Amino acid sequence: AGIVEDLDVLVKEFVAADGEEKKAVFAKIEEEAGKLKGSSSRYGKIYVKAAKNYLAKGSDYAKNEIQRLERILEKSISPAKADEFTLKKNILSTYA
Repeated sequence: AGIVEDLDVLVKEFVAADGEEKKAVFAKIEEEAGKLKGSSSRYGKIYVKAAKNYLAKGSDYAKNEIQRLERILEKSISPAKADEFTLKKNILSTYA
């Protein structure tokens, strides 16, 4: 759940890119995410935020954030939060 095919392809390109190319692909991710409607729009925001953090914190960001979300999911949290964190985890897995 939460995976948007068009963005997924761009993320693979983003992860493989380096330097200035990464910034160019990030702009494409932002542009594609802006076109999304409905629940996909929410997923798009997660993709953009993850890409932004990936740029700022480096390539270990996705792996570390997935581990953090898994620890949170092991605790008792509301079903709504569990769904939200599972979505984030699914999307982040494309960056890992």
